[in-house]
Amino acid sequence: MKAGIQIETPVRDWLIIDATIDNTIAKEAIGGDSHTIELGQHIREVGWVQTRQHPRRADGWGGWPPVDERLEITLEPSAWRFIAEQLRRWSAVGERVADDPRWGEDERKARRDGDKRARQIADWIAQILTETAE
Repeated sequence: MKAGIQIETPVRDWLIIDATIDNTIAKEAIGGDSHTIELGQHIREVGWVQTRQHPRRADGWGGWPPVDERLEITLEPSAWRFIAEQLRRWSAVGERVADDPRWGEDERKARRDGDKRARQIADWIAQILTETAE
């Protein structure tokens, strides 16, 4: 087993990661790749363990620590790469539907901002992986 890489991430960013990986699991659950489902579940479970150990657990939205708190997440490099890939994948999907006329301008802006943040997180993870490999 490869050594893990610990990344300290704001809860706000981990919520984006968790939701993104949840989307991936849901998509793959319908005749998809069981390895992807297992990896996604593992990633989410690692985050949940850290959330339960956080001193301010349950002080934020939905039982999470407040969004400005930080989590120390340790995963194998391949799991971090998978997260970055999924963030990019789902932000690309979001970009394709961001201008759906069913949503008001505020909703469209929020969706575009969320997609942009997902790409930033993916880039940040990729940078950490590159620096760690050097």
